[in-house]
Amino acid sequence: MTKPTLREIAEAAHVSIATASKALRDDSGPSARTKLEVRRIARRLGYETGSAREDRRTWRSGLIGLVSSDVLGRPSMPLLIGAEQTLGPVKHAVLMANSYSDTALERTRIEQVIARGVDGLMVAGPSADARHPLPKSLVGDTPVVYVVGASSDPRDCSVVADFAQGAYEAVSHLVTIGRRRIAVIGGYEYALASRERIRGIDQAMAEHGLCPIAPIRYQDWSSAWGRRAAGLLLDDGVPFDGLFCFNDRIARGAEEVLIRHGVRIPDDVALIGFDNWDDYLLDTEVPITSVDNGTQKIGRISAQYLLDAIKGNPHTGVTKVPCTLVRRESTLGTR
Repeated sequence: MTKPTLREIAEAAHVSIATASKALRDDSGPSARTKLEVRRIARRLGYETGSAREDRRTWRSGLIGLVSSDVLGRPSMPLLIGAEQTLGPVKHAVLMANSYSDTALERTRIEQVIARGVDGLMVAGPSADARHPLPKSLVGDTPVVYVVGASSDPRDCSVVADFAQGAYEAVSHLVTIGRRRIAVIGGYEYALASRERIRGIDQAMAEHGLCPIAPIRYQDWSSAWGRRAAGLLLDDGVPFDGLFCFNDRIARGAEEVLIRHGVRIPDDVALIGFDNWDDYLLDTEVPITSVDNGTQKIGRISAQYLLDAIKGNPHTGVTKVPCTLVRRESTLGTR
């Protein structure tokens, strides 16, 4: 195939020769959308540049994009570490951007990442609910894996934590260490992540002939809610000896109030959180047992799925990664 001229690329993309040149060089002038379109057309016409020459058939950059809705390093860093464990040996790298849970910013970040010619894209959304799939007009033919938060389209590829199994492990552990009067503090009531946790709780309780000692309380995912909910349990005189919280922030807030009221952890109440977020679990008076949601493993699997898709073997549906209970002092040394 004869290499196309810059003029031919510019005419096909309906831009000036100067804009086409800047787009191919990744200069700052053209918008991300313009760069994306120019590079797509250049690829279609058979134009090769930089690392693309390493593989004339696929125009690969050796880059995988990761666009995350980050909160203080979660889930970006565990995902990044996991993805690089898979990608490093095959000489791929991760190009990461953050949307801060802003829908418009996420779209912009995706445009910017794809415009840099990534071979595949990981999109990490909030885990609370399934998300709408990205439009074809935005991602084109770039393989996409949805992580942490699944796509609502079963034809897409999603890799998420098995929240039901994780909650089952947490409640089963409380029962195993002798706790029968178990209270639960939830997050958002109708979120998918909450419904999945409830499914695991119900299964574990049913196996042991139990039910929560009090109605599950719902509000949000914050430490402030954990403090308030624990206070409500104490004010109501609920005789609980085990407490499962839907995330680590809630668990940390609950622990603060319990200790302030003279409740001994774990002697009086054994406490478990969810996510295994060290920043919230270790810098506490009693380090908190938690359910690790396998985010690093999600990164490894997602990166492998993208490599498979790049080779023409895409995955579909939702892959659920098992969670792991991480025991700390809040449930150790109990009676």
